[in-house]
Amino acid sequence: MGPLKGSWGAGLGAALLLACIVCGGCKASDDAVLAADTRGEQVSAPPSVNMLFGTRNPRQCQPVKHKPTETEAAALIQCLLDSQSHDYMTLYNSVVVSMAGSRAYQYRSDSGNADIDTTSPVYPIRGSMDQYVCHQVGQLPADQSCLITHMAKASGSCFKTTFGDWHCSMLDLGTTPGTNGPAPKTY
Repeated sequence: MGPLKGSWGAGLGAALLLACIVCGGCKASDDAVLAADTRGEQVSAPPSVNMLFGTRNPRQCQPVKHKPTETEAAALIQCLLDSQSHDYMTLYNSVVVSMAGSRAYQYRSDSGNADIDTTSPVYPIRGSMDQYVCHQVGQLPADQSCLITHMAKASGSCFKTTFGDWHCSMLDLGTTPGTNGPAPKTY
């Protein structure tokens, strides 16, 4: 690609230069720019309230087109797993992710991901999170409306799809149901 031509190109070049100066320099990669994010704010909007369940709504994420940071991976997990049915709201909070180095696609463990890009690296992840299964307001006392299960040994992976988006998922299938408590309002 050649240099930008005309007044539009000059204006864009000046804007990029100004952005680099104001931000304290240009970064070499998206990961460097997003590393300062502490709650996945780059991935989704702030939580909104669901009045029917007295909880936050399921998290909705924008597509992530670069290898996610651990914080972004936690947000992507919530976006994948949070759900609402007629009777229940299932939410995941306090998601903590540790990401290992990359490995190649492995048919035996990765083929269940229908849209995985088999030519891109896969990143194993592990961590912990709390699962909330919440009833509608009025069915139980407000401070007991959700069954909260702590998943201390969750594991899974982050991978790139054939559309160039990144997906992350992890679960801990060895848990037993926890105790009832209040509904989550934050991520």
